[in-house]
Amino acid sequence: MLETFGHLPVSWLLFAVLAAAGFVAFFIGRTSAVATAQGSTARLNSQPNYHGYFLAMATIAPAAVILIL
Repeated sequence: MLETFGHLPVSWLLFAVLAAAGFVAFFIGRTSAVATAQGSTARLNSQPNYHGYFLAMATIAPAAVILIL
């Protein structure tokens, strides 16, 4: 496997890192929203997933623009 890893374009590696950062940001955003509401998601204005999506997009979008440029 490591022999074929050297033949991948750098953009694929950057895309994988960006995807991993988005996943981690989603998880952190969702977890922190639930923690803020102390487990009762009815107290939140939005669903916990929306908080996670927002944080993931705030992480991915600027990095994706720079990657595309």
